[in-house]
Order: sequence, then C-alpha cells, then structure tokens
Amino acid sequence: MGAPGPHRRRWVLRHVLRARLGGPAAAGRRHRRGARHQGLHRQAQRAVSHRQRDRLRRQQHARRRLRDQESEREVELRLRPVSPVLDAAPTVRVRVRLFARYREATGRDRIELDLPEGGTVESAWSAVAERHPELARYRPFTLFAVGNEYVAAEHRLRPDDELCLFPPVSGGAGGDTYRVVTAPLSPDAIAATIEEPGAGGIVIFSGVVRHETGGRPVKFLEYEAHAPMAEAKMREIGEGIRGRWPGVKRVAMLHRVGRLEIGESSVLIAVSAAHRHEAFEACKHAIDTLKRTVPVWKKEHFEDGEVWVGLQGG
Repeated sequence: MGAPGPHRRRWVLRHVLRARLGGPAAAGRRHRRGARHQGLHRQAQRAVSHRQRDRLRRQQHARRRLRDQESEREVELRLRPVSPVLDAAPTVRVRVRLFARYREATGRDRIELDLPEGGTVESAWSAVAERHPELARYRPFTLFAVGNEYVAAEHRLRPDDELCLFPPVSGGAGGDTYRVVTAPLSPDAIAATIEEPGAGGIVIFSGVVRHETGGRPVKFLEYEAHAPMAEAKMREIGEGIRGRWPGVKRVAMLHRVGRLEIGESSVLIAVSAAHRHEAFEACKHAIDTLKRTVPVWKKEHFEDGEVWVGLQGG
C-alpha cells in the first residue's frame, strides 16, 4: 500500500485531535463546565455585592444614628437652663455736701456717690479724696454728719443719705482739735486749723519715727491707743493750756496709730497764741503731758526682736 495522500492525512489528523480532545461530547462537556463556572463566578460576584451593600447599609445606619445622637445633644443643650448672669453688686447712692475750705478747694458744694451696699462714712470720704486729692491731708480734722447728727467714720450709710463733711469749726475753744487717727499727719493741714487773726505766733511740734533706739536699728513702729480715752485726755490738756496761758488762741493735738515707717510723724501738736513765748511754752507743756498721761502705746520692731514701750516712752 502506498503513502496516504493529502486528504487522508488531514482526515487522520482530524480524528486524532478529536480523540485527544474528547470529541463532540467532550466539547459539550467543556461548554457546560464553562457555563457552570461562569454561573458560579456570577454567584460569587453577587455574593460579594450583597456583602458590600450590607456593609454600606450598616455604615449608613451608623452615620444616621450618630447624626441623630448629635441632634439630640444639641436639643438638650438648647433646652438646658442657662445659669443667670451674676448681677452687679448692689450699690447705695448718697449725696455728699462740702463746706467752707472743702467747697473752695474742690470748686463744688455737692457730690453724688455710688457706694457698695453697706458702705461707711469712711468709704465715702475715701471716694471723695480719690476724686479730690487736695482734701486728703484734712482727714484727721474732718467731722462727719448725717442729717443733723454727728456720726463716726464707721457709720453705715443708707440710700439717699446726705453726708456732710465739715472742716474744723470756727470760734473759741470749740475750734480746737483732739483726735486719734490712722491717716498720715500733715503739718500744713494742722497749721491751717489753728490760724487766727489775733495770733502773733504759731508753734508746731512733730514727733517723728527715728531709725534707731539705744543704738539698735529700728525697722518700724506700731502705735496702739484707747482712742476715746486718749482724745478725752488730750482735750483735758488743751483746757489746761487755756487756763494757764490766756493768750492761747487755738490748740490742735493729733496722734496716729497703726504701723509707721521711719521718718513718718506719729504725733502733731500745734498752738497759736498772741505772743510767741506763750505758744512755745504751751506746746512744750502739751507734748510733755501727753507722753505721761494719754493712753497710747508704742511697739518698736528691730532686726532681732521687738518690744513694747508705754505709756509713750521714747
């Protein structure tokens, strides 16, 4: 038998390929298997899409729930009662009247003040002196009245009170001044209180805190007094002066209490008289008697300790 022709060879090759590939049945099986794989693939894709949608739904639900919670919080904050703003401290409005040299010094005869509720005469004076510092030096000599009655510096003022600030009154012994004070002392101010046309001499004594005692350096001094009794005793001294030196016109005696620094004045005594020798003698008598009889005590503070001195020694 001769070699197969070209047609025979193609026939054989086709059948060999069919045998290897499984023939039409295998092709069908391959088709069905591919279709099944494609179906499974689509199912898997759908399953993934379902999970993604579920996850997106959960995320959206969580965001909505968070927004709802935030909205509820905002509503709660809006509805929560707000603490009221603290009202300003209540105040008391008072009228202050100024007389004589006080009126001239300020150029006014009335001042209206708003003081904290419970404010005192002293706080009113401080407010006036802050506006008009030229009055500050007269504090030791100032008299206070509400209505027609004299009052103390600690007197509490009520709404619509009229507080009168009086310089020392004029006329005879009634113009003398005897006070225990806490404010700094001014020689110029005390001199103004004893001016008298008939006086030929004015003598002022100022006791000043010195920097050492008995060779020990002094840091500062403290003075304490029984104020009502001290003022009464100073008045007795003044009356004694008038009886002993008839030419005396005016007397003023001031003693400061509290802490005093070096160089500050602790006591001022001023006397005006028709003749200078009466003024000198009366002033010396006043300070010598004051140191023996007026209940004022001094505490000296040193670097290495402190000591009380009394009645008013030193």
